[in-house]
Amino acid sequence: MRMLKDPLFIVLGIGILLFFIDDRVNNDSFDNRHIFLGKTEVENIANQWAQSIGRRPSSQELERLIDAHLDEEVMVREALSMGLDQNDIVIRRRLAQRARLLLEDRVAIEPVAPEEVLQYFKTHKKSYRSAEQISFSHIFFSPEERSDSRADAEAALTQVNDTNWKQFGDTFLLQNSYKDVSAGRIRRDFGSRFSTNLSKAESNRWDGPIQSVYGHHLVLLSSRAPPKDAIFEKVKFEVQKDLELERQNSANDAYFDQLRKQYTVEINR
Repeated sequence: MRMLKDPLFIVLGIGILLFFIDDRVNNDSFDNRHIFLGKTEVENIANQWAQSIGRRPSSQELERLIDAHLDEEVMVREALSMGLDQNDIVIRRRLAQRARLLLEDRVAIEPVAPEEVLQYFKTHKKSYRSAEQISFSHIFFSPEERSDSRADAEAALTQVNDTNWKQFGDTFLLQNSYKDVSAGRIRRDFGSRFSTNLSKAESNRWDGPIQSVYGHHLVLLSSRAPPKDAIFEKVKFEVQKDLELERQNSANDAYFDQLRKQYTVEINR
């Protein structure tokens, strides 16, 4: 079992199994009892080690890597001879994924023209709008530090103002003030409930308490900038990539549809 935990053996990766499945399927002259390692294969083994460890293996380490490679290859070939690759869902999916990647490389699309990129931007303009930007400050009341954090927040609301607000509340691990942040950022930092209720708060006055994943908060919503339409020149490279991806996906789908038509499908339900 110690062998399985040795990084020398882990470095070899699961790719060996898939390689020899492909080799067996595509090579009619496959000799199950003949193992050949040329200079290229040995160099690949050494390079895998170097990429993982950060240095070239010593002569002794390389011998151990080669031994591990041979041991694993013997087990792979034994597994193949027993047909263990035939009904393994993990291997089937990995082979399908690998085949899809190789086939997709064959599907080429024409370069998109600048006017096509502009038209795509106009058609999908809403997708490139900036999110609403919110600026706010908050005072945190921790349920771990207080017996009733909500009640304490409600009491503080009657006293807090723009000059004394930093005197209230408890230490908060994140920021106490946020400037021009999106609803997504607020959700990540405070949770969905806080983000939703903050959007309902009145501007330029302390409000709350609002509950977050941490506790209760008083909030001062200082500004709210509505979503803005994107300027084409600033996003045209992003738009071009999106258009190219859309066309590549369409071309891939069409190719695989044609490929599937080459097969006769029979389903017995």
